[in-house]
Parts: sequence; C-alpha cells; structure tokens
Amino acid sequence: MGRKRYVQVGLGGRSAMYTQAVIATFAETSEMLGVCDVNEGRVEYARKCAREWGYDVKGYHAAQFDQMIAECRPDAVIVTTKDCFHDEYICRAMELGCDVITEKPMTTDEVKCQRIIDTQKRTGKKCTVTFNYRYSPPRTQVKALLMSGVIGDVISVDFHRMLDIRHGADYFRRWHRNKVNSGGLMVHKATHHFDLINWMLSTVPESVFAQGQRRFYTPETAQRYGLTRRTERGTLMPNEEPQRADAPYISVIIPCYNEAKNLEAGVLDEVNDYLIQQDYAWEVVIVNDEATDNSRALIEQFIADKPRFSLVDIPHGGKPAAVWAGIQRARGEVVLFTDMDQSTPIFELGNLLPWAEQGYEVVIGSRGFTREGFSIIRKLGSVVFRTVRQLFLLRDIGDTQCGFKLCTREAALRAFPHLQFFQQAERPSGWKVTAYDVELLYLWEKCGYRIKEVTVTWRNRDRSDTKSQQSDMARYIHESLDMAKQVARIKTNQSKGFYDALDLQQSK
Repeated sequence: MGRKRYVQVGLGGRSAMYTQAVIATFAETSEMLGVCDVNEGRVEYARKCAREWGYDVKGYHAAQFDQMIAECRPDAVIVTTKDCFHDEYICRAMELGCDVITEKPMTTDEVKCQRIIDTQKRTGKKCTVTFNYRYSPPRTQVKALLMSGVIGDVISVDFHRMLDIRHGADYFRRWHRNKVNSGGLMVHKATHHFDLINWMLSTVPESVFAQGQRRFYTPETAQRYGLTRRTERGTLMPNEEPQRADAPYISVIIPCYNEAKNLEAGVLDEVNDYLIQQDYAWEVVIVNDEATDNSRALIEQFIADKPRFSLVDIPHGGKPAAVWAGIQRARGEVVLFTDMDQSTPIFELGNLLPWAEQGYEVVIGSRGFTREGFSIIRKLGSVVFRTVRQLFLLRDIGDTQCGFKLCTREAALRAFPHLQFFQQAERPSGWKVTAYDVELLYLWEKCGYRIKEVTVTWRNRDRSDTKSQQSDMARYIHESLDMAKQVARIKTNQSKGFYDALDLQQSK
C-alpha cells in the first residue's frame, strides 16, 4: 500500500507542526506533494524546509488551489489558514474529491459550519478537526478516570481556564484579535475547552449559552500600565514610529446625491450601529455630490454628535467624482465604497475584510444573478452587459457594477486619477449609472493588484425618487447605451496603448 498523499494550504506559524509530521515523523506512511499560501515567501520557505528532508514539494499561490489539487492529486488536504478561510478550503477540497484535516476551530460561525456539514454530507468525504489539547497526559488520564466510572455519573461540570497575560496579550497582537478573522477568543481559544469537556464525558450538550466582553486587553489598560510604545495593530518594530492614536484602519466612503428618502429610512444608523461594534478603528466620509433635495441637512443632523463621521461637499460631478473626493480625504489603510441606500448592507464588510488581510489589495462584492428588487428589465440589462463586457474586458470578474468595493488606500490613490471619466469635457448633470467600475477594475488589474470577488447579500433598497425622472424602460435603454459606449472607449484606449503609457506598475 502506497503512502498517503497530502497537500497543505496556509503556511503561518501553526502550519509547521503539520508539515513536520508529514515529511519527518510519519514519512514512512505519508508524503507532502504541494504547499499553498498567499505569501510567496512562506511558500518558498516551506519548500526549502521540505528539501532538507529530501522532498521536492511543489509551491502554489492561494489563487492556484484548484490547480494544486489537479496536479498533485492528494488523498487529503491539510487546512491551516486563518480561521475565517477554513470553510472556503474545506468545502472546495471535499468538492474536488479530497478528505480534509483542519486546524481548530473548524470555522468561525454557524453559517460557515453548516456549509461544511452540508458539503460533507453531499460529497461523502471526511473532515477531521484537530484538537491537540486532548492528548496531553493529564487530560487523557482524566478521560480514563471518568470513563471508568470511578467517580460515578457526572451531572455537572464547572470548568475554569485562567489564560496568562503573556499568552493573552500575544493573541490580541495577532490577526486573531479581530472577530472577523477568528470568531473571537471564545471561538478560537475556548474551542479547546468545549471539545475537552465533550470528549472527556463522551457526550454533547443539549443547549449552549455564552457571554463575554473585552475588558482587560484595551487601550485603556495599556495606558494604565504605561505601554506607550504599542500601536493599535501590534508591537512596534525597531526604529518604527508610533502610529497616530486616532488613525483609522478603515475609511468608509459613501457618495450622496438626492438620498433624502434613504436617509430618512435610517441607513446611516445601520452603518453606525455596525461599525461601533467592531474592534478596529474606523471613519465614515460622506460626500455630498451637490444634492438638490434635503440630503445635506439630514446628514448634518445625523453626524452632529458623531465625530467619526464627516461630510464633504463637492460640485456635482457624478459618482466617480464623489468617491474620488472621499478617497483623497480618507485616512484609513483600506477604504470601502458603499452606496447610501445600503442595498448591500454594511455587515457584508465582515466578509470582505478577511480577504484584504490575506493580501488581496482589491476585494469586490458580487450580487450574483438573483438581485432581489430588480425589475425584469434591469435584470436582463445586467446579464446582457455582463456577457458583452466579458467578451472584451475582465473575463474572470462576474459583477463589476456592485457598489460595494474594498481596496487599499494606495490602490485607490494610484488608479483613480487615470480614469477617463475625469477627462470628459462635458460636466455630468443629474444622476446616472456609469461603467466607471469597469475601467477602475481594469486599471487595478493592469497595476498587478490581486482582485478577489466575494458574493454578498444584495436587495434593491433604493427608496429615492428624485435621482431620475425617466421611466424604467427609458433608463434601461439610456444606461445600457451609455455603458456600452464607455466599455468601447476603454477597449479603444487599450488598443491604442493609452494605458500602457501610464506609470501603473505596482511597486513590489
């Protein structure tokens, strides 16, 4: 019988114990054929370590995961990525015919957990979640005693785990500190303890209740202990300047043109209520594109007692001009463009941010084909536009027009000034849908930025009736023709080498 064939995705600190087990400890029965990560340096380091043990392991970028499976034909995939990405690779591996061994926790929330369970049932493949805490001698001895019945029936368990400050502080300096990555300390760390009790008693709970709050690992505690050399996102490196205490991690940019009815419906409350629950620092920049209704007054009233919201006024220039104005005032490391009507709700940011933190400079929302609330005409128009556009540009991107896009501030500042939208002599009037997103994505692609498309919830919630006075059919025809012209203009500029003349190559 041949050795069991493995590949591994995710090559951070925790991955080494798995790699070592395959290529060294259990080399007689196992072999590592491929490794995969977003960080090319980690891939090469893992390959170097494997060569020291006599293995010529293939290396792949995360975007080449399917290719790795096809070329290596493994029996099982080892998943040691960030927790929030476990479900992506677990499900895909099983769909491609592989068993899975994953680092704990299996995933970060109940939706992803159910997706894994459904995929396992559908494919019949095996998913093993590793819990090394079980196998330390004291815990196995407790298990043996409990199973022997020496203390009788267990009807209640009181379990306390006192996490030392050094270990706990390290947790809050890493990517785990953001719940969007790890599900929080109660998921990432306490998973050990939930598993331990279930395993020791050979049972599962009928109901679960938990509550918690971050009270110790806070900026206030750091100040009390005199830890002034800590930045908001980790420990300072030698000669590194302290980060400004008020510098946001993310800037949310919301363009505004005649949004009074959406504002009256409480869309900004939704944005604020979500963001104040997040662990990272943030700001919201609202750009008034010379609205002709009372949008501005409503915004001013809302942000009066909210210092992390700001309002910027510009002469009417259309949505691209409004977004660009917001970018120029943004202070965050990453920026999110989102529409005022919140047809894609702000909580979908939680599905985009993990990909940005994995190294993608551009992460865009995709509405799929359902598009709840769209008329048949608009749905038809979107399908036609997508099909025609993919014949010429951005063949690997499905939805270019979703108004929910996340990128690094550097990527935004590099690409936006080159949009041909800003070269038009005619000043925009009124409101209209444009295809500037297509050119923007093309520029980002040309810069060499990595683009990830993520499916998001979308339902047409635009209540405004002052953006356009045209009928739905008239708008469909006008917008379709306008977008077709703009795509043709991009293709013409491309063929003429206009973009090649620009200094767009991303610095490495």
